[in-house]
Amino acid sequence: MARFRLDDGSSIILRALRPSDREVFLAAFRNLSDRSRYLRFHKLDPRLRESDIAYLTQVDQVDHVALAVFAPEGGIALGRFVRHHEEPATADLALTVLDSWQRRGVAKLLLAALMARARAVGITAFTASVLDENRPARALIAAIAAPLHREGSSWLYRLPTDPARLPPGPLASDLARRDRELAGRLKPNG
Repeated sequence: MARFRLDDGSSIILRALRPSDREVFLAAFRNLSDRSRYLRFHKLDPRLRESDIAYLTQVDQVDHVALAVFAPEGGIALGRFVRHHEEPATADLALTVLDSWQRRGVAKLLLAALMARARAVGITAFTASVLDENRPARALIAAIAAPLHREGSSWLYRLPTDPARLPPGPLASDLARRDRELAGRLKPNG
């Protein structure tokens, strides 16, 4: 578990997602706007089946890593990566931030933490599929890597797991300094 203060002064906690976080996860999913659900899942009406919930909350924190961000009112963001079996040094990346917490540095924090954890488990690059209309996500990722190609209405990116490549700023500088410590603290029961 690691505590951070965002640039706006908000205090948050970042830690590995636990199976016991199931209800927090479901509450956060319900609190996403329809637009945010669409931008994250690339579907107009994503529904979570019981098997989806189990897959998203019961992770091994090595090949499937999920990190959660909490504020006093509950879960506000979730980031994950899933290792590609055909290319074990690469993993698929996904980030979700509740609407009221977007554009406050949470996604950047989560991305940096996932990068640190990825490097700790031997992953050197992420792939990410981002809808063309998701300009904030594309801007964050484009600061690190150029898109590989377009797939329908999405862009596919491949980005190195190097927090030093994140856009500069107080939070990014703090994360770069705390990188090794953060990777060690984000273990399954961290």
